[in-house]
Amino acid sequence: MSLELGTFPVNDAVLGTQTRWHGGVLELDLEELQALVREDPLLKDSRLELAKPGESARISSYEDVVEPRVKVSGPGTVYPGVWGRSSEKVGTGRTHRLSGFAVMECLDMSHLSNTEQLWPSLKMNEHPAAWERFVDMSGPNAERPPFGGLNLLCLVVRAAEGATGEERRSSMHAATMRLSDRLAATTLDIDPPEMETFDLTPRSGLPNIAFVPHLASSEWTFGSRSPLGTSVYGMSRLNYPWMLDPTEVLDGAIYTGGAAGTTWMMVNNPVVLNACRMHGRDVNFKTCVVQRTNWTKEAEKQLMADRLAHALKMADIQGAVITNDVRGQRFLEAILSVQACEREGVKVVLLTEEEDSESGTAPPLLVSVPELKAAVSAGTGATLHPFDGVQRSIGGFDTTQESNMGEIPAIHGRYGTSHFNDIFGYDTQSYDSY
Repeated sequence: MSLELGTFPVNDAVLGTQTRWHGGVLELDLEELQALVREDPLLKDSRLELAKPGESARISSYEDVVEPRVKVSGPGTVYPGVWGRSSEKVGTGRTHRLSGFAVMECLDMSHLSNTEQLWPSLKMNEHPAAWERFVDMSGPNAERPPFGGLNLLCLVVRAAEGATGEERRSSMHAATMRLSDRLAATTLDIDPPEMETFDLTPRSGLPNIAFVPHLASSEWTFGSRSPLGTSVYGMSRLNYPWMLDPTEVLDGAIYTGGAAGTTWMMVNNPVVLNACRMHGRDVNFKTCVVQRTNWTKEAEKQLMADRLAHALKMADIQGAVITNDVRGQRFLEAILSVQACEREGVKVVLLTEEEDSESGTAPPLLVSVPELKAAVSAGTGATLHPFDGVQRSIGGFDTTQESNMGEIPAIHGRYGTSHFNDIFGYDTQSYDSY
């Protein structure tokens, strides 16, 4: 089980007459790329905008962020199983990536009624941008989330009237894959400036570890056959714990599709990358086990926790890092998994965001159990400084209103805002920092 990962840094992205990567610069032919988007008639009302780190710009209403990657050798295709792509197993051979660059999807539904919208952005008080996903490219909070430090090609789509929510998002996500494939293809015939090999052959005498991300299924929203939401090889429905090679995760086997995180975060997951680099020296990084959340009955939640613990025991796992994707019942499901694994003798570290302290009146975790013995904080989602006003707004077709471009107060915590969920440890209080 070995994967070569070739990196092509994008130090700058510029508009030009062709699409190519050369010496750290990614040139973009917007006319060519826009034609790829508009192959779908539902996306006729769309545009592409380039945003750069340090620019006085705010991107709002984003759905997903995708890093262009392509298989150079080995079976399968990067981001397998979604939007008609092959579901053949990935994780071996060679993959090329454009680092420092991503395609960001923005879906403008402001012209639709609330009944036509699915996952509507919340508009609260005089600061609507604080209540939806947004990224500032400059200012004190520009790299929280980390996307402010990337060169971003923003695919801005105005939702087609008469189309269903599933049709809108399916068309947009499929177009993102076409853009990602075209951009990643610029690296196919070039030797990568950086190359890293992940050989995860087990070594004797080292403890076996696993990474267990709890990822929400949106089956209750879209149905069992819909591709929307977080998927594994295109399967978004609730299912039993799904064991993956860690290199499959690096090849995009987990695609988030705008739900509970982003696709970019999964292929650049700091837990997976660091554990891969520790393999053979400190540990055997044996598997990633996707544990789905959003089960309904308590008995179902307990059953899934028990099956996870049993699967890890059967795989001879001694330790695991467990993450949860959001608060509420899904956090309870993660805690039940911690409890079940510890009872089976699998030592667990829980990596999680904390609850808002509510001026010191609230505990850091919604619920805890005696078996929870090791936890790492990813912070509360709070920002110490307000978000500066910006000169440019991206993400819609009518985004010049002052509320989207003005100063936004500092965020006191995660509760009540979806600015950014640091569920994998990108922030200063993270696993990666420890």
